[in-house]
Amino acid sequence: MVAQEVGELAHAAGAAAERVLEHIRTVSTQSAGVATSIEATSSALAAVDESTRRIEETVSAQRAATKASETTLTAATERLVQIAERRTAPRVALDASVRAVLQAAGTAVRVETAAVDVSMGGALLENRPCLGDGPWALELYLAGEALPLTCTAPLARRTQTQFGIAFAEVTDADLLRLDTAISRRQKPGR
Repeated sequence: MVAQEVGELAHAAGAAAERVLEHIRTVSTQSAGVATSIEATSSALAAVDESTRRIEETVSAQRAATKASETTLTAATERLVQIAERRTAPRVALDASVRAVLQAAGTAVRVETAAVDVSMGGALLENRPCLGDGPWALELYLAGEALPLTCTAPLARRTQTQFGIAFAEVTDADLLRLDTAISRRQKPGR
């Protein structure tokens, strides 16, 4: 009987050993699959790194192209402003300081600027921080005049350094004063 039990135990031990070996073979096969997956993941990450580098190069090139385009656009805008300056109402350089108050809800910031030139219909003013986009309550101080010319002034156009305004709601008396100041500054034959 002992021999029979020893035989059964040996048979059970052999079956268990066979199962362990089968398990080891399965783990080895799966380990090879895991190693292949790790290799594939590493290759995919390297491809992502390369794509990221190329994207960064493209974005950098686009930024440089945008800056160059901005310079070209600014030059074109300034040229178009010069062309638009050809008006029926003559513009003259006029020594005039300007106070502008933005007419927006809740604002009353008075900004000092200067006129570059003036016509009967509007003026070209030096751009200043805090001016906003109009319209403004405007005080135009003409040289030699005690009182300013007052009006409202919507924005006509803007560059980085200057902005054009149109005169609106100007009294007849102020229009006559402006006409006199412009006439004194005009060259004969113009």
